[in-house]
Amino acid sequence: MLKKVFISILMLAIICSIIFQGFADAFKEKEKAIAAEKTISLDDVFKASGCEWVQVNVNGWAMLNYPDCPMDKMKELVGEAAEFFNLKSGYHIFTNENEFIRQANVNGLTNDGDLINIIISCQLHSKHERETYIVVDIVSKKKNRQSKELVKKQEKFFKRLGAEAQISTTFTGTFAGEYSNKQQEQICAEIFDDVDGEITQVLNEDRLVSMAGYSPHLRDKLDTGRGVVNLQVAMRYSPYWGKTYIWVGSPIITTEY
Repeated sequence: MLKKVFISILMLAIICSIIFQGFADAFKEKEKAIAAEKTISLDDVFKASGCEWVQVNVNGWAMLNYPDCPMDKMKELVGEAAEFFNLKSGYHIFTNENEFIRQANVNGLTNDGDLINIIISCQLHSKHERETYIVVDIVSKKKNRQSKELVKKQEKFFKRLGAEAQISTTFTGTFAGEYSNKQQEQICAEIFDDVDGEITQVLNEDRLVSMAGYSPHLRDKLDTGRGVVNLQVAMRYSPYWGKTYIWVGSPIITTEY
């Protein structure tokens, strides 16, 4: 009789353990799902690196619905873009046309002190059908300027054009002195760790360290042909300035580094 009672209690304990484990596993999966839904701003990712802030760059580009856009139309569109982004008066529209390319460009400072560069170009010497593209590049050197302000400005502009744009944000910063290759690799890897990121592409050559990959906490993403990425971190030492530069971009870095 006691043996039967003991077996019954043992079976009940096993069943309860299985049920509890099932609840625990389900809770863990729910926690993971909630964590993955948490969005982290690129601004915070950059600040967490501990570097000295230099600038933020927001770059947007799109194909226009003018396959073979004439120069007059290019100048008109560039002028409208200059007005949209509030370039200070006195700006000039530069043009260039030859057998290879037709291009209109304007750049200058906005009333907010941001540097804007707008280019519309059409490749003329091509085996493929002619296509016209517009690129808008905004650089702000105002310390701690929120990138979302610049991104929203870009989104509003391209929506007005009726164009589907690819927009990237890149922060630039510095560390005093020269960081070794190993230190640079460690900092880049730590930035990915902080956002539960997976590194899928690594470049380490000519004193440059670059890592790209994907984080579930960042909004934007880009299919590079070698996989989907939404975070790139690069570092390089500049002997001229005596500083180690760092670039943090999403979905990729779109400034010279």
